[in-house]
Amino acid sequence: MLDQPALVASIVLAIASPALAGFEVDLGTFVNAPPVPAYGYVGAYGTFVSSEMVTIDSAHTVIRIDLAGIMNAVGATHLDALQVIDLGTNTYGATSPGADIDLLQLSTSQGIASGTFSYLGPNVAHIGESSEILGTRVAAVDAISGSQDLWDQTHVSLGQLGSLTMAFGSPLAGGPGQWGGGGEGGGEGESGGGGGSGPPSGIWVGHLPLLRVSEAGYGESFRIMATFSDNPVPAPSAALLLLGAARRGRRRRR
Repeated sequence: MLDQPALVASIVLAIASPALAGFEVDLGTFVNAPPVPAYGYVGAYGTFVSSEMVTIDSAHTVIRIDLAGIMNAVGATHLDALQVIDLGTNTYGATSPGADIDLLQLSTSQGIASGTFSYLGPNVAHIGESSEILGTRVAAVDAISGSQDLWDQTHVSLGQLGSLTMAFGSPLAGGPGQWGGGGEGGGEGESGGGGGSGPPSGIWVGHLPLLRVSEAGYGESFRIMATFSDNPVPAPSAALLLLGAARRGRRRRR
């Protein structure tokens, strides 16, 4: 049987280590369509999707996804990760390796968020690339006609069934409205993978996250998946146990 200090310590540990209920949400399938900034969308969240035009050498479509609105709709409080996936229905070959992701940017009320990037797929140009390089590739709308994934760090060519993931910090490192402290050197203003305002302690719905994504071309579709989690809160029963244990301790000291 646990003595009083051990019992209280075990209850505190249980309260301080809440479990998160993570779940994936299919944000839909997207494709550019002329004229800019038109796009095609198949999915359940069209109310939260819009677009804008960005001009560099020519006009480009940037799709905007109101993640805060979607999170409210599905009951999520924290954004864990985003994944852009080539569905295997595009044109593939040496000069057209699937959907070409030119921009994958998460803006928030705290600034542009950074994250950890990883690639999974058949494109040898990206296999083994670091988070920093992958993040640089999708940090801005800068792919122009003739850009190549092998020597231009302007986009990520997903390849058939390939995917690009952007992961964020743990929500246990901070609460809603807090920023920073999510990783080594995580002070605000420092750059993480792909630039931004530093590794966040977690992207909360209160940060009003907005995803901006651009595919460098027309007719190549891609899907976006989001991994959300709900708000970690202490179990009421554990809190009551702690209160009861403290009261028992006071009675024994009389």
